[in-house]
Amino acid sequence: MTERNTYIKAFNKPNLQDLRGEIAEALKEVSEKFNIDIKLGHITYSATNFSTRLSVATKSDDGVALTKEAMAFERNSKWDGIKAEALGETFRFRGEVYTIAGWNTRARKYPVQATRRDGSKSGFVPVTVRVALRDKGREDLLVEGYVER
Repeated sequence: MTERNTYIKAFNKPNLQDLRGEIAEALKEVSEKFNIDIKLGHITYSATNFSTRLSVATKSDDGVALTKEAMAFERNSKWDGIKAEALGETFRFRGEVYTIAGWNTRARKYPVQATRRDGSKSGFVPVTVRVALRDKGREDLLVEGYVER
């Protein structure tokens, strides 16, 4: 059986969801080929066109995407008592498991960026992450001698 071409005459939410899935699949192949992380951003659209942001980042040796937030975590986390090696580490908060993803330099109150298993992102106060890592027994990821400001 031959594959039927699908034509889009106007963009709408349902066909953009389908298209997003197709684009993500195509990008996954490119991502694996070049060992990079590719993320498709929020889509804005009208009936005749759409736009989206494409974020591409290299990966570290252990497979963590080196986004600008990840790089900022490596530069800034030590000032709040967390070692750079904590990037990619998981911790529990209110019954949910989060993975440390980066540092938002514009978020003064909640700079530690973490991703929940379902993909949702949250910001955390550094002390919350330090306590969660300590409770997990990962004191090795905390800066020795750090004094709370």
